[in-house]
Amino acid sequence: MRLAVPLELLQKAVDARARGRSWETIAVETHRSARTCRSWPVLYAAEWNRLYRDALFRQLNDAAGQASIIVTSLVRNDNPWVAFAASNLLLKPAISEWVRANFAAADAGAVDAEVQRAVEHVKGLTNAQLNTLVQQVVARRPLPVDASDHHVGDDAASRPANGA
Repeated sequence: MRLAVPLELLQKAVDARARGRSWETIAVETHRSARTCRSWPVLYAAEWNRLYRDALFRQLNDAAGQASIIVTSLVRNDNPWVAFAASNLLLKPAISEWVRANFAAADAGAVDAEVQRAVEHVKGLTNAQLNTLVQQVVARRPLPVDASDHHVGDDAASRPANGA
């Protein structure tokens, strides 16, 4: 269906609406009546919905970029708890996405067995264990060489002196 309103005008209205502008404000910006502007989501539903989804996606993408800049700067905070919380916010989704992207559709036989074992280990961690792992990364403590002999959060200081 051919639009009776120019696409650029509809885009302007959608962008303004996605930013929370009132119909009256949109009417002034588009030089149309508020009643006319209110009718566009109904009259041009398919185009309006597509443009609105795109506008919301752009807003979310912009907000995510700004949030990422702020959280990344907090990783370098002098307060270790702030740095830990910021690292946790950055690492958890990144690890999950990396595992999903690299192993979700991968052929299990083609994945190196040790890498697969490490991924399974990380997937099996509780939130507390994952938090401990993140703390180790934040503190820049070296991780154990052989993860099979080491439980996350287990270190020499927490073991009895007799080695039991």
